[in-house]
Amino acid sequence: MKKRYALLLEALIALTLFTILCSVLFGAYRRLTTVKRESKVFLEKCLDQGHLQSTMKILFNSLLRPDSETPKKNEKDQKEKKSINPDERFYFYTAPPIPGETVGLGLVFTFDNQLDISEEFSSSQIAHLFLDREHNLKLAYWPSLWERDQNLFRQETLFKHVEKIEFEFYTPPYTNNDIIKDKPLPGYSSTWDNRFKELPTIVTLKIELENQERFDYRFVLHQADRSPNFAAEGVVK
Repeated sequence: MKKRYALLLEALIALTLFTILCSVLFGAYRRLTTVKRESKVFLEKCLDQGHLQSTMKILFNSLLRPDSETPKKNEKDQKEKKSINPDERFYFYTAPPIPGETVGLGLVFTFDNQLDISEEFSSSQIAHLFLDREHNLKLAYWPSLWERDQNLFRQETLFKHVEKIEFEFYTPPYTNNDIIKDKPLPGYSSTWDNRFKELPTIVTLKIELENQERFDYRFVLHQADRSPNFAAEGVVK
């Protein structure tokens, strides 16, 4: 029987089919890799958003009022004079940026950390929510009965790749019997003065990411002196 050799044309056809098959398989693998990577990024962002929302909800639900009971100072604090004036233990105000450290306005507030594994971080704490120069939204807090320069503080990153943060505070209208001296004006405001010595009714945290994506977190502060009438006042914009 005469032996038949493969023609050059047949070899070219086989090579072409093999190339097409490899291109299809490589394209499918690349799309699968892209989808997997995007899914991972999306899942991480959702987890970060959920962590931020739950953390801020816990903090704002634990805010201290100006008339909250002052925790007792132990003998060591009194002896070493590391405690601050009890009248100054309530804080809630927007803080200006710290040169070289933070970007834009931050929020300083006092909250009750309840029981902690460390005695110093139990009960009343002073917190600072801010955006650092590496575009990280961070929370730092320290015991309110200690001076800030004692280097006794905790710090955690709540969200990464943040371009800008803004705050919005809502104050319901006053009644005729309310004294409005040293109080915020009714309505919305982007800042909160330390001299107010009270809590706003609603706090909105506005976040803009580096990719220009934006989202808002809105919290109703039940510790505030006045509750909003959502239907009558049109609070939800």
